[in-house]
Amino acid sequence: MINYGSQYQVPAMSRKALRGLAAEIRKIFNIKSAYFPVIKILESLTVIGIDYDYIGDSIWEKEYGKDKHAEFSLNEKIIRIKESVYENAVNNNGRDRFTITHEIAHAILLDLPDIKLAREFDVNGKNLCRNPEWQADCLAGELLMPFDKCAPLSPEEIALECKVSLSAARYQKSRF
Repeated sequence: MINYGSQYQVPAMSRKALRGLAAEIRKIFNIKSAYFPVIKILESLTVIGIDYDYIGDSIWEKEYGKDKHAEFSLNEKIIRIKESVYENAVNNNGRDRFTITHEIAHAILLDLPDIKLAREFDVNGKNLCRNPEWQADCLAGELLMPFDKCAPLSPEEIALECKVSLSAARYQKSRF
């Protein structure tokens, strides 16, 4: 099971609601294919006041550590990305495309609701729909692998069509 540790709680959103939001976002950006153009969307966020920056790997690792790949700062309205992650996403690496889409999801979701300090989340699902990490993962999955285009596909086909990792495709397929 994915660890959704977070010290914040946001208004609840179900997978169904997040799937609908993903469909709306795809509609706004006129994305008709299964493939989600992560870098194009990242660059488009500047229009609504969300900036981004990629930081050289050695500086990143000194500042943020080796285990962190990207972050969204709500206070500064900026997505910061480790340079190699950005470059890999440009080259359609599935894991790095998901990482950046996850931060895009935070930028969209955390700018909307009233954020509060969280009570403990139940790993079995109780209150999980209030966890911003779960919501960002869910919205990223729905943006990268849209239900209407991917439901009839196998995980292998989803991975190829959507340029995501096979593990992400399997996980998303299990949620259809």
